[in-house]
Amino acid sequence: MSNALDRELEGILAACFAQLSRSVADEGSPWRTPVLATTTSDGHPMARVVVLEAVDPPGRRLFANTDRRSPKFAPLHANPRASFLFRDAATQLRAEAVITLHHGNTLARRSWRRLAPHYRIHYRTGLAPGTPLPAPFQRGTLPAPRHPEEGFENYAVIEAQVMRLDWLRIDPEREWRAAFAWNDTGHLQAAWVMP
Repeated sequence: MSNALDRELEGILAACFAQLSRSVADEGSPWRTPVLATTTSDGHPMARVVVLEAVDPPGRRLFANTDRRSPKFAPLHANPRASFLFRDAATQLRAEAVITLHHGNTLARRSWRRLAPHYRIHYRTGLAPGTPLPAPFQRGTLPAPRHPEEGFENYAVIEAQVMRLDWLRIDPEREWRAAFAWNDTGHLQAAWVMP
């Protein structure tokens, strides 16, 4: 990218990844909890909120975690394509990605060790996410963990390689929309598009 317009697109792209990176440490950031959209094995759409755990801007990678027993794990394994939707008061960012699931490997173990103990509780239960309960789940009803690795067998990391970004900004003066797409070799194409 060389001209002034291209530099503006470059700036938008850099700002997107900077905001994503900042949101990881900011529990109040709406970008920390995007909607993850996938399809089930029979083709039905599924959307749920996930917590953004890490961002690798140079590698265009986003990381979240999940329970391998959850309804999203098997469909992502079968069809490793997903879309994230980030939103705040003035900006919407859609990220289309190819997913790699990490379970029981070095990356998953490093992520598990960074995970706060109160988040590990869900992985220690004998029940899969979505299991019917007679009453609301109470964290205090679980016994204390016997060792720090308890629950790790259910823990998985979602690594999302971003292949396309669609950025939309609405302010009182105008609507801006830009699209960014990378091919399999990492070559970037960027353009302004109609909002």
